[in-house]
Amino acid sequence: MNYNPVSISVCMIVRNEEKNIRKSLNTIKDFVDEIIIVDTGSTDRTVEIANEFGAKVFHFVWNDDFASARNFALKQAACDWVLNLDADHTFICDKENSLKKPLENIKMLGLMINERTYDSDKSFQDSDRLLLFKNHCGFKYSGAIYEHPLKSIKEYAQKNKIAQPFGRIDNCRLDHHEKSNIKQTTKHKAVLKKAVKKDPDNYNYRFNFLLAQKDGGDNDSYKDELLKTVYRIEQNNPLLNESIVAIWGLFGDWVIEDNNSDSVEKFYKNAGTLTEKTKWNDIRLVWPYVKVSIMQGDFEKAISDLEKCILNGVAPDNVYLKDEEYIAPIYQLFKLINNQKPAEDFITCINNISELTGKTKTDSLQVFKFIRKHDPSLFEEIFNILNDDQKNLLSTENESEEYNSSAKIDNSNQNLISLCMIVKNEQKNLERCLKSVKGIVDEIIVVDTGSTDESVEIARKFGAKIIFTAWHNDFSEARNLALEQASSKWILHLDADEELHKESTPSLKNLLNKSHADAINVVVRNHQPAEDMVSFLDETQVRIFLNKKQYRYRNKVHEQIIPSIAENAGKFEESGIIINHFGYQTNNEQRAQRNLNLLENELQESPKDAYLLFKMGETYKAMKQWDKAAEYLTKAISNPQGNITNEIKEVIYLRLGQISLAKDDHKSAQEYASACLRFNAQNAMAKYILAITMMYSGKMEKGIKLFMELKATQNIHGLDLSEIDRLLEIFENVNVPDKILN
Repeated sequence: MNYNPVSISVCMIVRNEEKNIRKSLNTIKDFVDEIIIVDTGSTDRTVEIANEFGAKVFHFVWNDDFASARNFALKQAACDWVLNLDADHTFICDKENSLKKPLENIKMLGLMINERTYDSDKSFQDSDRLLLFKNHCGFKYSGAIYEHPLKSIKEYAQKNKIAQPFGRIDNCRLDHHEKSNIKQTTKHKAVLKKAVKKDPDNYNYRFNFLLAQKDGGDNDSYKDELLKTVYRIEQNNPLLNESIVAIWGLFGDWVIEDNNSDSVEKFYKNAGTLTEKTKWNDIRLVWPYVKVSIMQGDFEKAISDLEKCILNGVAPDNVYLKDEEYIAPIYQLFKLINNQKPAEDFITCINNISELTGKTKTDSLQVFKFIRKHDPSLFEEIFNILNDDQKNLLSTENESEEYNSSAKIDNSNQNLISLCMIVKNEQKNLERCLKSVKGIVDEIIVVDTGSTDESVEIARKFGAKIIFTAWHNDFSEARNLALEQASSKWILHLDADEELHKESTPSLKNLLNKSHADAINVVVRNHQPAEDMVSFLDETQVRIFLNKKQYRYRNKVHEQIIPSIAENAGKFEESGIIINHFGYQTNNEQRAQRNLNLLENELQESPKDAYLLFKMGETYKAMKQWDKAAEYLTKAISNPQGNITNEIKEVIYLRLGQISLAKDDHKSAQEYASACLRFNAQNAMAKYILAITMMYSGKMEKGIKLFMELKATQNIHGLDLSEIDRLLEIFENVNVPDKILN
């Protein structure tokens, strides 16, 4: 009986691949019978090198269509099977002829090969790709980019009743080293743009076009194309597929970053429907959906949705995710449960990790190693819950960082605190600020946005690292530039017109060495102008936080760090640390006018952003435009999609109470003061307003009682009660019950 051995053609489309093609052909030449090279316009030595391997070289005029080039190569192939490779593939096989042996007498039409894709950091992701299939005239590639022959082979199998058209080769592998190449991205973007124009309802093209724009850094074009694509989906209501789900995920990431309340609401509504339809099985959509739940304070829903996604495998099998992208959702779930649930729930979750990882492409060991690397504090808590076998396995892992049985973490080589500041012409204030942290912080990062005075020289005297940058009317941009340079574990944010309170200096380092939080709330003590009746007003702000790359400021003016920490399930901790702020004592109106223009520009983009509305109200108050201030403060507190904390609501009601009292609207002032006290029953100024309005409304006894409470705590809140003292002297001489005055 005559034996006809299986033959294989390898097909490549190439252009200017002289750096890769020799290595690739060397790894495959002994396993195939024919090499087909389709060159789309090389100007280097690519063709010359291919000829050295006896390749059949064909020239093809590039038409922005990868499938067209692949199909041209298929027409040139003469062997039984076709293997399609790229020039940056290397073929790994355990023994000679093992590629052909599985193909003998096989009824399957195509075989999956494991492709191992390496990133620049040498991590890799394995995936199965249909690159080897029978050379049949009906098998064609489709797709202008990210092309594949799956559709045509499936159609042939159905027509010829082939129940199992696909198999897998287990003893071979392709290594693919991913290129971060601007030219490559630009080329793909041009191809995809043309493909989208030709087939506008192909959402796979649209999704990949969006990715190419995003990777290319063209933020404005990316935003426009993203909004256009989402609008098209809403209008046409196409049949749901994975590309559409992924596009909604991109939209979610964008609306969170943009912080537009209307867009967030639209995303959240649609994502809620889609997550149910897809059974929470695509982290690309679920994670931004969960982040919005966290932003809205709905931690129960965030935990539930994230857990469903993990239990359903994180993502569909054919969606490419890196190993860390399977692990990160489990890590975030642990953080959420640890921060928001009782300790027993956290222990149960850790003990059930095998159930969590069951359908994902990871395991408990990889999860724990990831957390050990990225969040040592959380890992220490987890380590103490693990059983002895798990501890021993982790302790014996040959990693750069070693843990003993008690999981003690050595941070001795890392600085503790980096002070990060932005300054411009602050010679009057800067020295006071830097003196207050001398011996406390380990490094000082100063971003100077154009000082023409002695600010830079003062900063250098304290050993600061100076970064010079142009001012782009964006406080977050400048603050984030400072964060990029910081090397310590913790970031301390101060402005030049602030200082660390002398009573807080002894306790700060001790607090941070013991803390397991991601962010620390401090008391910012705003010292008021001399003519004010109150010497200072306290407010709570996050001014200390862990130095993590995902924690970055947002908003061009009145920048915030809280949203980026909250959406990453960061843990917040209260403290008694006090920062003195002297900026309101002078130049209040000048500062307000500077901020007004920046805020107006931001509000044009996000007209319903409650935080921006609040800051507009504060700005107009500083400019003594009371009606304008009340208008914006009322809008902020009335916004149902507001992104403001209870502390800010307390301030809004207080401001509205102050404005109403100044306008002799005692009824409104009393209502606002009462609302303020619901958020903070110890707010001295609100008590003062309430006392005044009660006296004006005839409730003298209640008003005097409140004044007596204020007088008893005058040394704490700093209220000037000299006028009240004179008033009380008058009342002592009239018939007022002793129980009120005593």
